[in-house]
Amino acid sequence: HLYSPNIKFHSGLIMSEQSQPPYIFLIDDDHDDRYFFNLALSRLDPLSKFEHFDNGESALKRLNTAPLPDCIFLDYNMPRMNGMQVLEKIKANINTRHLPVVMYSTSNQGKYMDEAKALGAISYIIKPYLVEDLKKEIAQVIAFISNKK
Repeated sequence: HLYSPNIKFHSGLIMSEQSQPPYIFLIDDDHDDRYFFNLALSRLDPLSKFEHFDNGESALKRLNTAPLPDCIFLDYNMPRMNGMQVLEKIKANINTRHLPVVMYSTSNQGKYMDEAKALGAISYIIKPYLVEDLKKEIAQVIAFISNKK
């Protein structure tokens, strides 16, 4: 059991005193998946900021302006530009390459996971069926990126 005076509980998340609620981008073309993600995130931390995009092009355009998110969750299977193509563009841009990107997909094929890792994704989450499971996955990512700051 660890204790630190710099750590506090913030709506179920452990965050440092200086931390703000997380600012998350979700890039996913599926309306139901965006709703499910937003529900899990709001249950995890009602103060979190959330912005969603239904395609890679609009997300990449938005990433050219401030403020930038703390983390990006990126679906693999999208029309026009798939998640790997979006990830490649994010990591090729000097202004966004530092952003943690988590692939978030129904696809559990190892080759996609390997490709995502090679392109710089920090994690690959297979979309869970239950809000509580998704909430746990998001919490793990937020805890990880909070420790990196």
